[in-house]
Amino acid sequence: MAAKFDVNAVLASAAKANTGAAKSKSKAPDVECDRIESQIKRWIASKKAVADAEAEMVQAENEILPVAVELRKAELRKTGKYESSIKINRAIQVVFQNKYSKIDPTMIEAFKKAFGDDEADKLVVLKTIISLTEKALNDPSIMETLVKAVGPEKFAEYFKVDQTLVPTERLHEGLALDEDLDKKAQKLVDNGILKPYKPSVRAV
Repeated sequence: MAAKFDVNAVLASAAKANTGAAKSKSKAPDVECDRIESQIKRWIASKKAVADAEAEMVQAENEILPVAVELRKAELRKTGKYESSIKINRAIQVVFQNKYSKIDPTMIEAFKKAFGDDEADKLVVLKTIISLTEKALNDPSIMETLVKAVGPEKFAEYFKVDQTLVPTERLHEGLALDEDLDKKAQKLVDNGILKPYKPSVRAV
């Protein structure tokens, strides 16, 4: 007879265990190139100007938002009709999204204390996302067990599956290190099949 277990306890334990250590960064080569020296200086100057402008904009936003929150609440409570945004002085529109930072499931007790048990259950719900580990994905027996347990005909009904081809480190590093591999891959790049993300430029 199979041992009894608490599904929620198993999921909670697995969620806590799902943390990975960040990989250390490798030391990048440092080269000199007079050909783009002026462009580099222009980029650094532009980046500083953008950073200064963004800092000024953030400061203005931090002063605007508390007032916008107050104005929106006052207007919506007068009409009793929900709107996701508010326009101010015919110049800006402040949009409020139904998005919040992650809340630890154990904080449900804090919600119950604040709103009462019945109301808390209406205000927040427990959302569970299950992802297979790399080990499970690479073990055919695990996948077979999972499909058998649910039933092949019902698997798609209960599980959302998205499959993509993911370039390996061998391909990614080979594009830079291996001239022959790079040439062979170029056709895939030209056809839009292999699309590397645009490299980022950072100040050092």
